[in-house]
Amino acid sequence: MRRERDQEMLELEVFADQIEKKRYFSPFELSYLSHFPLIYELYQRSMSLFEEWESIGTERETLRLVQCHGRPSPDHLIIDHQRNYRFINMEHTDAGHPAHDIAWMYQSCMEERCFEPVKAYNWIQTYNQHFPFQDADQVLLKSQILYPGRLFSFLKKSQNRKLSSEPSLTFELEQHVGLLEKIKQDMDTWPEDKAT
Repeated sequence: MRRERDQEMLELEVFADQIEKKRYFSPFELSYLSHFPLIYELYQRSMSLFEEWESIGTERETLRLVQCHGRPSPDHLIIDHQRNYRFINMEHTDAGHPAHDIAWMYQSCMEERCFEPVKAYNWIQTYNQHFPFQDADQVLLKSQILYPGRLFSFLKKSQNRKLSSEPSLTFELEQHVGLLEKIKQDMDTWPEDKAT
């Protein structure tokens, strides 16, 4: 995972370098360059937390695995006749660390309520009350939440953009960055836990 993420960040840096060599920037390129410091900062924080979790995990020699939904979001929740919540759309289900699903759900909720203030720490602690985090699990959770992976996927698709798609892609890039800013703003309010 670390190699993949390092490769992704390298590609983002190369893309920024290619843009900087130009004399004139398109709106999309200008937006990307102006937000690159935030993207880079979140990547660095994410990887620092990942390395911290990894070092604690190697000392412990255990890894917490559960059956993960894969891509949980509010759209994948239904309420049955007994008022119980159930997940649907299980095609990405696989074994993994619970931090993956919690981070994905967190980002999905933030994305859907991007322009409203959202304080997610309390509902993450609700999960913690039912399935307590081990000493370093919250470190991995923070790493997963801060990692700008969805932005990387979007940028990869948009590199061969046409001039006609420039306005809509610039708008979409701004939405992605707005989400990252909102996530950073929310996570900066989280109390420090013992593992970090």
